[in-house]
Amino acid sequence: LSNDFQYYYLNTCEGAIAYFKVNGFIVVIGNPICNENNLEKAFNEFAKYIGTLNKKVVYSSVYENFAVILEKNGYFCNQLGDEGVINLKNYSFDGKKLS
Repeated sequence: LSNDFQYYYLNTCEGAIAYFKVNGFIVVIGNPICNENNLEKAFNEFAKYIGTLNKKVVYSSVYENFAVILEKNGYFCNQLGDEGVINLKNYSFDGKKLS
């Protein structure tokens, strides 16, 4: 866990949500830190918590599995880029020899 963030520790399942406050907003970075099967439960609990703070929330750098939940709850999602993943067990850096 990073000291740069605050963490909301979930009660409905094991996990946490990393966020920071800036200019009256709550900014959540990444998916909730929990079992993938509990993402919606985590979102719902955190949304209730945010409601008690009377703050607007922005989610950033989430994966598609969580973006679907956000969209279902009225958030607009915009993809800014893809994360490239290379399976190093099957990848080779071999190539032609340079002359």
